[in-house]
Amino acid sequence: MEKGLRHIMRFKEYILEELIKEVVGKFTPDMLNKLKKAMSKISKIDPMSPAYKGIEAILDGLDKKQLQQFVDAEVKFLDKLAQNRLREMEK
Repeated sequence: MEKGLRHIMRFKEYILEELIKEVVGKFTPDMLNKLKKAMSKISKIDPMSPAYKGIEAILDGLDKKQLQQFVDAEVKFLDKLAQNRLREMEK
């Protein structure tokens, strides 16, 4: 891949991650319900996939309050990952 194109792709990924972090901290109950419904349709997640790695990176950047939103809403997969991070923060 051309060097300039790689920089553009990295910048796009950075912007996307920052936008997701911003939105996640401000989930409304309606947004959480939509996310919960969407995640309920997923039967499994490959922990080696780029998507999983992306989810982990986003969750790692959240504070306790933001992580607790996923736990409280019982969002499939995300609630357990968030719960694990909360436990680690308490140590």
